[in-house]
Amino acid sequence: MSINLLADRAANSLAALNETGLEVLSRLELSNSKSPKSLLVQELFSETYSLLKPLQDKTVSSRYYRQLHRKLTKILGNFKDGLVEPQDSDLAQLQHLISIYATMALVTVTSHILLNNTLKISDDIDYYDTVLSSNVNTCLYTIQTLPVTLKRGFDSLVNEAVRKHVNSSSTENLAPSWVPQRLSPFCSNLIRWVRFLVDATSQNLRRLLLSPTSFLVEKHRKTNSLVRNFVSTVVGFPIAYSKMDVKQKRDTLDQQKYENVEKLGFLLKEMPYNFLAEQTDTVSSFIPKLAGLYLPSASGIADHTLDSSLRSLSLLFETLPQLKKQLESKYRENQEPRTLLKYWLPICAALWYGPNLAYDLVSNREAIVNWLKINLVDTTVGFWNNWIVEPFNNILRTIRHDENSRIAIMSQKSLSSDLESLERMVLEYSLDNQAYIRQGEVMSEDVAELVKREVAQGNLEIVMKGYENDLKSPLKSLILGDMIRNLLIQIQKMKVDGALAMSGIDKIIRSQELVFGFVAASPSCLIVWYMAKVVRSYLKTGYFIKFTRNTKIALRRSLNNLERLVDLELTTSESSTYFNEGLLLLELVNLRKLGLQILPVYARQDWIRDLNDLSDQNYDYNFKLMTISRIWNSYRTLIE
Repeated sequence: MSINLLADRAANSLAALNETGLEVLSRLELSNSKSPKSLLVQELFSETYSLLKPLQDKTVSSRYYRQLHRKLTKILGNFKDGLVEPQDSDLAQLQHLISIYATMALVTVTSHILLNNTLKISDDIDYYDTVLSSNVNTCLYTIQTLPVTLKRGFDSLVNEAVRKHVNSSSTENLAPSWVPQRLSPFCSNLIRWVRFLVDATSQNLRRLLLSPTSFLVEKHRKTNSLVRNFVSTVVGFPIAYSKMDVKQKRDTLDQQKYENVEKLGFLLKEMPYNFLAEQTDTVSSFIPKLAGLYLPSASGIADHTLDSSLRSLSLLFETLPQLKKQLESKYRENQEPRTLLKYWLPICAALWYGPNLAYDLVSNREAIVNWLKINLVDTTVGFWNNWIVEPFNNILRTIRHDENSRIAIMSQKSLSSDLESLERMVLEYSLDNQAYIRQGEVMSEDVAELVKREVAQGNLEIVMKGYENDLKSPLKSLILGDMIRNLLIQIQKMKVDGALAMSGIDKIIRSQELVFGFVAASPSCLIVWYMAKVVRSYLKTGYFIKFTRNTKIALRRSLNNLERLVDLELTTSESSTYFNEGLLLLELVNLRKLGLQILPVYARQDWIRDLNDLSDQNYDYNFKLMTISRIWNSYRTLIE
């Protein structure tokens, strides 16, 4: 299914016609008739056949439609004087096939023009609906169209002033004689406007001099009225004017869309694609109906003969550009504001501040680069290396039981060295003060073992006895005794006790070293995971995907409209109207275009297949309704 359903139906009808045409052409080539007119008809048929070949292959583009119209207009120009040798049946049949091909091409090109125009109109109607949906959008539209509105208002005021006060119809030349002839009209109009301004000012001055009190009272009354209604006038009037302008444009576009859709429905319903090869008079009777779509000058066709059909087709092909021009002209008058107009304020700001900003950027480029390097690049690299890579490396070293990765709050041999130092201190103190050793204990080589055992158990009884004895005469012990030595030993004992406590904590930490490694890596992993989730969510629902979201909304609305049309066809006993047929075609084309924009590649072929089922005339509306239900069920997750 292409974007033009009528083109698909024309392509499906070409196979039987081509077979008939090639058979007649082969008979003429085998015959002895080689007259110039016969050769001309054969050449025209061959050219027409080759022109419609891409249509049958469904490899067409907008450029193809323009080329098809131009060349067929030239071909049909050979039949303005009537048929070529109508007494020859084979030549007459070839010319009849040319008329069928031309009719199919005319319908296809016309539908292409109407579809493109209608799709653009639908987009602009949606835009105007968005503008009217809220006051904020209306204010934004007012600002965007302010230059055009001011120009339009100024032109209106100028025309009104000229109509009332300036005699524009006067041909009097008010320019001085010394003014050159080519500048005389401009100078004359300028003098008229200066006189108009002087007359208006002098009239006000005259009223002020004649009756200053009444003049000031009137002006004061008007001033108070302006003050009271300042907000509603200055703020409300532009918005109200914009709403009125938008509604007017939308109604005009909606009316044009209705006419286009009705014409498409006529082409879809009346074009006899299924009877082109069997019935020879179907195209001749269809051409007068087709003329009603074009300009009034092409609507008075009543003759159904082949001769009249060819002349009528030639006339319709010539009037087709006028139809296209008329549609485009009406659309341009009411279309959505152009991008340059919509963004005139940012463009003006960029032109005003852009050069200075560019100069500042170029002048401070080194500082900007350094700032970006320090605050962006170095920060990102440092975060990655120090908080992502390094914690994971520590976890791996811990798993391998690498000694360099051990977490500790004290050095590995500090406790043993402190304890050995305390033992030596206590041993030397004991040897120097053997009187404090308990009675009955060995006084020789066993002293060392005894001291080590007592110190290991935290027992410093020998030292404390000496300390108690020194306290009896503290001053003497400080000056002559061992009290300072005793105090230093006790300080070393406190140091060993602290080291023992720290050693216990260190063992606990080392036993949970892997847990601490994961805890150290967890915050950075959570940050990276959260940032990846935010970026992924933004890509799905953020600015870059907002147009896809709008497309999904438009696709669901178009599918809903299509289902409604099918329901109407099932519940209505009467034949469908041209408008409903055209709207059905428009929704199918819209679904195809929107679906190919948002659906993944693997689902596009199935999407085209389902739309082909909906456009196939061989299926009834019950099957089409089930197809729509299948589309809702199959593509729901992709279009929501």
